[in-house]
Amino acid sequence: DKSIAFTHSNPIIQSLLQRFSTLFNEPTHLPPPRFTDHQIPLLPNASPVNVRPYRYPHAQKLEIESQIRKLIGNGWIKPSNSPYSSPVLLLKKKDGTWRMCVDYRALNAITIKDRFPLPTVDELLDELGSARVFSKLDLTSGFHQIQLQPQDSHKTAFRTHDGHYEYRVMPF
Repeated sequence: DKSIAFTHSNPIIQSLLQRFSTLFNEPTHLPPPRFTDHQIPLLPNASPVNVRPYRYPHAQKLEIESQIRKLIGNGWIKPSNSPYSSPVLLLKKKDGTWRMCVDYRALNAITIKDRFPLPTVDELLDELGSARVFSKLDLTSGFHQIQLQPQDSHKTAFRTHDGHYEYRVMPF
């Protein structure tokens, strides 16, 4: 087997990560406007969604406050007075840290669905069948690297125990 395990513990990978460290930094500011800024088209006559916030323990409140400060500091969210409001929840990641998520199921229910045809698993496997090299790419804060069109930002509003905010970038 001539395969090489390209993991973070591999010295080759460590060398490349150090050499190109400026390319692998976590984003800390609003991304530039692009041709493909995200939009949220709504069904005709849709009313703003306003879902009651979820309850969470005090320890999670502190974590939410911390994550909100970071999101504001990066320019990814801003205070809001939008009539829209979706609830927030924390999910534990594999490494034990928390990921703040907004439950946009009610908003998703009133959006116009993108009908772009996605390939089936069988089609993807057929395409990969003769491949000899496989790679995986995971962008750090990938969703936050795509701006929202300003006229749609208010639709992403969410409420926490200490404020009402809206995204300026595509939310996770």
